[in-house]
Amino acid sequence: MDDGNALLSFRFTSEDILTIVQHSRLPLDIRTAHRDRCGAFEAVCLTLLRLSFPTRLHTIQLLVGRSYTAICRIVLHTIEALYQLHGGLLRLSEHYHTHDKLREFANAISLASDGVVPSIWGFVDGTLIRICRPVRGQRPFYSGRIRQHCLNYPALVSPDGMLYVYPPSPGSRHDSAILRLSGLHNDIQRVALGTDLFIYGDGGYPNTNVILRPFRNPDEDQLVFNRTMSNLRASVEWSFHWWKTLSTQLMLRGQQRVLLSPLGQIHMVSAFFHNLHNCIYRNQVSKRFDMVPPTVAEYLHRL
Repeated sequence: MDDGNALLSFRFTSEDILTIVQHSRLPLDIRTAHRDRCGAFEAVCLTLLRLSFPTRLHTIQLLVGRSYTAICRIVLHTIEALYQLHGGLLRLSEHYHTHDKLREFANAISLASDGVVPSIWGFVDGTLIRICRPVRGQRPFYSGRIRQHCLNYPALVSPDGMLYVYPPSPGSRHDSAILRLSGLHNDIQRVALGTDLFIYGDGGYPNTNVILRPFRNPDEDQLVFNRTMSNLRASVEWSFHWWKTLSTQLMLRGQQRVLLSPLGQIHMVSAFFHNLHNCIYRNQVSKRFDMVPPTVAEYLHRL
């Protein structure tokens, strides 16, 4: 398959998928519990094809010559394997997020703001992914704000375009609550301990020793800060948009069945592929802050 068609079908070229497979530590021979067998390259391609667009399994069956049940099992097996191997890459790590790295992030944001905000190293927010209405236990998943059933994912975006997504909570929970329940706040405190650096969030978050929010009733200087940060904080929305654009399957609400599928793993592995895509092609956030993301090898061997 030529690179143009590969990018449309998988979001990556064949050569880039091969690079991902070589560094992914997946076994070369994939075997599911139902004895379906395929190579790691085919398994990753099937997973990317399934996530990239809400295509029916029957359509994929006609393309690859496998039964749709075998395709489903291979895709779910690969997602679980990738999550077990690399799910930790979606969390903040003291090994990678050292004080020097946080200051490097803060310097990039400071340059983008013309020195208005010298101590911000990342942006935090939550994003909702709509799901099919569950047949039972509906109330916790219902968000009164968007009037839909959904999952709420807390996430942090760094200036190099990398997205750190934490396990979801039911859609009825507020962003500030899932920040604490997911462990994201604890991880921010752990990596930023001993520095004067902060994460920036919108007005829904509280001010803490590691998180700043817009000033209420601001004076003139504080108003400049609020306006500058409102502009820069859009980067987290860019990341959410690109995450869901690369994995359009997430946007098909009828296939997001929380009682039938491991939605948390599926959504977080799709965020993992978002980061790999950024490592290879660079996204809008890394270009906005003029920061080069890690290579695929550096990212996958970070743990």
